[in-house]
Amino acid sequence: MLFRRISENLKNQNWTAVGFDFAIVVIGVFLGIQFSNWNDIRANRSDEEQILKRLHQEVVDLETERAVKRQASQQLRDQMNEARRILFSIADTDDFSSSHCRAIASASFQPGIIDSLPAVDDLYNTGRLTILADEDLRVIIARFLQERDDLRRDLDRVNSYAVRLGAKYPDLFKARLEKALPGEIDRWSVDCDLESMRANNALLLDVAASVDSYSQYVRAGFGRLDPIIAQLREKLDLRHGTSPTQN
Repeated sequence: MLFRRISENLKNQNWTAVGFDFAIVVIGVFLGIQFSNWNDIRANRSDEEQILKRLHQEVVDLETERAVKRQASQQLRDQMNEARRILFSIADTDDFSSSHCRAIASASFQPGIIDSLPAVDDLYNTGRLTILADEDLRVIIARFLQERDDLRRDLDRVNSYAVRLGAKYPDLFKARLEKALPGEIDRWSVDCDLESMRANNALLLDVAASVDSYSQYVRAGFGRLDPIIAQLREKLDLRHGTSPTQN
């Protein structure tokens, strides 16, 4: 109807009416675009709120899981260091237990570092990081992604230097399996001959390097990401006022 009226006004050279009708068209298109943009903004803000709630919970869970894994890894590292001191005869004791032997045998098996935030990965993989209105939060997430990628490469390199001591020195590590109670998992143990190990210089060199490698893995694996995760947690805590429930 409107376009037919514009056509008639053009034929009649009624320029005032043409201008008025044209203005109506332009305003209508503008308002339509604005309404669409407003709807998109409202939908984005709703999506953002859901994403941030999900991310907040994931960060809290990640910190909890990393704290448990860090403690276990550091305890094993300390036991490795104690076993190494005994092997090199610089400890106050020669009591080289099965636990010490098992710790040394485990030195080549680096602990898996927990570093996954699925909400962040989803935003990055779908190119939707800009949906987050808080620029400071986007910067922290970008730092997390970059540091995590760098750390994964560095840890892969550290792990490539690991020596499988049990496989390389099978005569020095005697594995045994302790039968567990019904419903439980059998526990494996390792016995070592302290004097034979002390007499094997190649083994001592590999033990020294493996324990250092494990220590470096633990120190970097937790120390480099923890400060960024803590920043992310603090930022999300401030936004939501309270922390979500820890699982």
